[in-house]
Amino acid sequence: MRVQNPGYGHPPTQLFNEMATHWKGWKDRKFWGALDGELEMEATTDATGHVTLKVTIPGYENTQLWSAQGKLLIEAGQLERLAQDTEVFFAKRDA
Repeated sequence: MRVQNPGYGHPPTQLFNEMATHWKGWKDRKFWGALDGELEMEATTDATGHVTLKVTIPGYENTQLWSAQGKLLIEAGQLERLAQDTEVFFAKRDA
């Protein structure tokens, strides 16, 4: 799957940088979605310093046919490195 987010959309690196900046936690959720909706990421925190990152690939045209969703549990101490790695990964993809 290839997700394109033209110049008027922001890359998912912004989500990872925001999580690293607010590593002590935040209220509600942080969200990133591709402009056409083919990929979504939602991050929440708990009181124990963990971040849950939910990644969703909605089904096309009729979400009843298929979709995919996964959750990752991330410790707050990993967020800065994850943000750095994400910057490097997407910089290589844009080159």
